[in-house]
Amino acid sequence: MINQRNLGPILAAAGAALAAAAIIAGFIITGGPGDARDQRLDGLTVDDLHKVFNVVQCAYNGSGVAPATIDAAMKAQGRIAKDEPLQSCDLGIEPHDIAVSSGRTPSNPGDLSYEATGKDTVTFCANFRRPGDGQHYTEYGPRRPTSIFRDPHPAGVHCYDITLTESEIRYDMVFD
Repeated sequence: MINQRNLGPILAAAGAALAAAAIIAGFIITGGPGDARDQRLDGLTVDDLHKVFNVVQCAYNGSGVAPATIDAAMKAQGRIAKDEPLQSCDLGIEPHDIAVSSGRTPSNPGDLSYEATGKDTVTFCANFRRPGDGQHYTEYGPRRPTSIFRDPHPAGVHCYDITLTESEIRYDMVFD
């Protein structure tokens, strides 16, 4: 009589170990759900940078001078495009919608700061949760906007020094 081994339990254990290894490798490669959340929230931070930039750009279009504060920019009169009459620069953004501090050091992840550094130069800073490769995410997946904020950035505070020129407001930069 030939004695056959029952390999079922051994194969089941090997299959379970292989599945567990694949799941762990997937989290190592993709970063897991927490990393995806941070990436999505950083994409929203970039969207907020666009909105605030548009308010500053509108105020600059009206006066030719960088506004001293975001509050001043929101109260300013400006032009959406060079050939349009002066109008309010709030662009539908309320002060409580996006909190923007002054200076160059937004304190918490997702926070923004703004500083006018000259007649036509400004600095926008954001506190990012994770390093970014410049590819921003929306609820529909990756999107690379035509933007001054598309450059890769480290985790933590990163600032963008911008020279303003009279130009048209880019609504396609604002993702709602």
